[in-house]
Amino acid sequence: MRTPIDPLCRAAFPLRHRAGWLPDPPRRDGGREEWRAVESPARPFRGAVCRAPTFDMFLADLKAPDGSPLPYKEARERFRQVPAQAWAAYVVGCLLVLMAEKGVEPERAGGLSVLVQSEVPDGKGVSSSAALEVSTMMALCRLYGVEVEGRELAILCQTAENKVVGAPCGVMDQMTAALGKEGHLLSMVCQPAEVKGFLKLPPHVKIWGLDSGIRHAVVGADYSSVRTGAFMGLKIASAHEQRLQQERARSNPELKQSETDKDAELIGGGYFANITPSVFSSRYLSAIPSELKGSDFLAEYGKHCDSVTEVDPQERYAVRLPSLHPVHENFRVRSFQQVMAAPNGQSQMEILGELMFQSHESYSSLGLGSEGTDSLCRLVLDHARREDPQLFGAKITGGGSGGTVCVLGNCTPGADEAIENVRRAYKELTGYYPMCFSGSSRGAVEYGHVVIVHRF
Repeated sequence: MRTPIDPLCRAAFPLRHRAGWLPDPPRRDGGREEWRAVESPARPFRGAVCRAPTFDMFLADLKAPDGSPLPYKEARERFRQVPAQAWAAYVVGCLLVLMAEKGVEPERAGGLSVLVQSEVPDGKGVSSSAALEVSTMMALCRLYGVEVEGRELAILCQTAENKVVGAPCGVMDQMTAALGKEGHLLSMVCQPAEVKGFLKLPPHVKIWGLDSGIRHAVVGADYSSVRTGAFMGLKIASAHEQRLQQERARSNPELKQSETDKDAELIGGGYFANITPSVFSSRYLSAIPSELKGSDFLAEYGKHCDSVTEVDPQERYAVRLPSLHPVHENFRVRSFQQVMAAPNGQSQMEILGELMFQSHESYSSLGLGSEGTDSLCRLVLDHARREDPQLFGAKITGGGSGGTVCVLGNCTPGADEAIENVRRAYKELTGYYPMCFSGSSRGAVEYGHVVIVHRF
């Protein structure tokens, strides 16, 4: 009988002594443990499913009957059978991706055990899933002799989360966990994953994370629906562009075919972020409906262009706001980067803070906010309106619908005191005293591996 290691999580992959694909964890008295949704004092707004501390499976179960790696969809469905053990998909998914994408044959090396220990709070919108994936993938690549550079490592991890876990996330978190530099912001373009450089955080600037006490979930329906709506909007706007080009060709017969075919497939090269706010508003906004039923979209436009979400014919999607968000968010991010490099001063901090508040409001307008994160941002905004503020901006992090709020302020004792006041005020409102964390570290690629050698 296995003895659970508490509070650690362990994933074991034995070659023998098969325990089944998703076994119920054994109790010390020999009975079966029933896992159920519980209300956690640390998460006052939303219950959470208890996590089984261990997971065992047979390596042969990662293969289809013909000996090929198990299809991602089938693996995803199996991991969802028992919510208490769904966390193992983040670990096992990395192994399955290496089997499918890199030809790894783990059974040749014997069974393996993966022991996971982390101080990164999970479900808080601070990239805990990416940290788990990147660290696991790094260890597995080292174990099996797979050579990958940082960008590819991040994309492999994203594949595990998209295809095995079933979370339609982007690659930003994995890229940061893999390639991050201590004390720097990572500048990148997710098209699909291009690093533009690093921006050193000025010495007078400090960033905190305040946990709202509400678990966020990228796997949830809200995030998926918003993402689906954005890709529906991209398809609609692209079809509108084609109509404009056709009208232009009819009125100007002498135009070359190449000129009328410009952006014939997808506008912005397939990314709304490549469209400026002024062009979007003047050219595409009126063509995109506020909302649209999935069946109506499919009938007129066919499938959308996202590989990790599907349009549900029965669901009604918000389309205009999800389309608008990446257009303005990209402009805000670029503005933030420029202002961060500007001369230090009060006006610099005020502009940076305002950009963060705008980003938060835009995300909340999509239905991805929460009572807790909105309250934290309002408390920071109230402080920022003072005559001599120490805190200047705040925004929700991660996939939304809960999680952590990122706060920007001066790197001074007064700012630390202001953060403490926000935490106390939040506790008065909600009964929950938010966890606070700050600082940064090296990414996995720069950190490298630690190999433990057994000496007899």
